[in-house]
Amino acid sequence: AVVSTQSKQWYQRRVRGIALVPMRYDHNLSMFPGFKMNCLISVYGGDGSVSVAHNGIEMGQGINTKVAQCVAFELGIDVSMIKVKPVTNLTNPNGAITGGSAGTEANCVAAIKACEILKERLSETREKLGKDASWPEIIAAANTAEVDLCARYMFEGKKNDYNGYSVWGVAITEVEVDILTGEMFIVRADVTEDAGLSTSPLVDIGQIEGAFGMGLGLWTSEEIKHDPMTGEILTMNTWEYKPPAAKDIPQDFRVTMLKNARNPMGVLSSKATGEPALLMGVSVLLLSGMLSTLTKWRLDKLDGGSLMVLQLWNTFTSMLASLLISSHSKIM
Repeated sequence: AVVSTQSKQWYQRRVRGIALVPMRYDHNLSMFPGFKMNCLISVYGGDGSVSVAHNGIEMGQGINTKVAQCVAFELGIDVSMIKVKPVTNLTNPNGAITGGSAGTEANCVAAIKACEILKERLSETREKLGKDASWPEIIAAANTAEVDLCARYMFEGKKNDYNGYSVWGVAITEVEVDILTGEMFIVRADVTEDAGLSTSPLVDIGQIEGAFGMGLGLWTSEEIKHDPMTGEILTMNTWEYKPPAAKDIPQDFRVTMLKNARNPMGVLSSKATGEPALLMGVSVLLLSGMLSTLTKWRLDKLDGGSLMVLQLWNTFTSMLASLLISSHSKIM
C-alpha cells in the first residue's frame, strides 16, 4: 500500500477491474481466392486399414485428429484403423496454405467426400455380403473383385458451396494492476465460444485456450520493433520481446463451448476454433480505461508531489488511449 506522510491515510496499491467483450468473427472462405484442399484415402485389402493424406499441415491444431475422426465416422470403423500420412506434392498437389482457421474443416470436407466415393464403390460388395459383414471382410471381398480402394477429392469453396459463417463468443476478464510498478495479473477469465457441434471437443477447447493466450500477448506485451534507420529487428529475443509465459495466463481460466449449437453451414455442423478466440484477449486491454480513471483519482488524493505524478500519469494515459484506438482499428 501507499501512505500519505501528512494525512496518514492508506491507499490501495493494487486495483482491479472487470471487462466483458463480445465477439463476432467473420469466417468467410470466399475471401480466399483459389482456396482448395485435397484428400487421398487408400484402403488396404489385407486387413482393411486406411491411410489418409490430406493437404493440411499439422502444427498442433489437431487437424490430423479431426480428419481421422471424420474418416472413421464416415466409413463406420474404429479410428485406430486409420493412419494420417505426411503431406507431399505427389499425393496432394496445388493445395492452399494451412491458415485462416480454414485448413482443418476444408480438409475434413475433402476427406468426407473421398469417403463417399469409396462407399459408393463398396455398396455392391456390402449388399452382397449382408449387413452383418465386418469392414475387413467387405474390403477383402472388394479387393478380390478388383474394386478400386483408393479415392481422392479436392475441396473448393465455391464448388462445395462453403461460403462461411459467423463465429460468436464472449469473454469476461478480471485484471489486477499494481499502480506503482505497472505489473499486471489476470485474476480470472471466463471465455465461451460458439463452436457449433464440435467434431473434437478436447481439441477445440485447447484451441480456444491457446488463441486467448496468444491474444493476451498481442494486446498487452508483444510488439515487433525495427531500427528506423537500418531496418534491423530490435526485438530479436525474450529480453526485448515479451510473449506470454506460464504465469501470464489467468489464474482461474474457464473455457466452455456453447452447447447444442449446430452450424448447418459447417462440416458436420461444427465451426472453426483456431483464431477467433484471439480477439477476445483484448478484454484485458479494455480494462485500462477504468483502471486508469480509478488510479488517477487515487493519485489525486496524495499529498506532496501530486502535480508531477498526475502530469506523468496524464502522459501515460494519453499514450494508452492512442494504443487502444489503434487496437480497435485492427479489430474493425
